[in-house]
Amino acid sequence: MVLNPGDHQFGYEAEDLWPEHLHASFVDKLGENECLAEKTKRPNPLGGFHYGYTSQAKVPFSAYVLQAAGAADCGRWIELLQLIRTGLGI
Repeated sequence: MVLNPGDHQFGYEAEDLWPEHLHASFVDKLGENECLAEKTKRPNPLGGFHYGYTSQAKVPFSAYVLQAAGAADCGRWIELLQLIRTGLGI
């Protein structure tokens, strides 16, 4: 599944669909104190971290993803869209 379907305890967000390296490089560029409200360990099997961005960092993160993400970084988004299409019967 896209994230961890068996874990209803963890509050996944859309940002969690992007791979860890995009978050890490964005945070390295801006600095944790400038952009993070929280950084929480995600449960396995996904692992890694959930990066909770401040409201001021959300737009810059979106711009960063547009600039830095490649096709290989979109796998979870593609999987999510396929699940939605299947669920809708299209």
